[in-house]
Order: sequence, then structure tokens, then C-alpha cells
Amino acid sequence: MKEEFEKFYKEYYIMLSKFVFRQIGTRDSTDDIVQEVFCLAYEKWEEVSGHPMPAGWLMLVARYKVMEFWRMSQVRKTLPLEEVECESG
Repeated sequence: MKEEFEKFYKEYYIMLSKFVFRQIGTRDSTDDIVQEVFCLAYEKWEEVSGHPMPAGWLMLVARYKVMEFWRMSQVRKTLPLEEVECESG
């Protein structure tokens, strides 16, 4: 399994990184999302390896991770000032 997954990773890493980067625009966040997607693919390797379109599986999961990223970004931006704790000193 490990060798198969390594081959899979090498085959799709660049494609997935480009896809996510076009939507996010920052390298750090892109790397985080790509890592999450491949970790999930590893956990569900039996499903992914038997999927008729493994690249499509990756892209779909990445799309949901990107939407989650933007949703969380909006939550962080809209936190009311009253809820922000500041250290006084």
C-alpha cells in the first residue's frame, strides 16, 4: 500500500497544489489543504484506489477543504470586538 500511495501522491501532488493555490493564493494555506487532502486519501486508501476517477476524488475533497477554509476565514474576520480577549499589562 505504501508504494502505491507514494506513486499516487507523486502523480497528483502538483496538479492538486495548483488547483488549491489558484483558489487560496497563499503557499502556506495551500500546503496545509493539500496535506489534509492527501492524509484523508491515505486514511481512505481502499476507497480512493478503487475509485474510477481518483483525481476527481482528490479535486472534490480539495474543493470542500477550500470552501471550509474560506468559511473559517469569514468567521475569524467577523468576530465581534466584545468577544476578543486582550491582555492588559
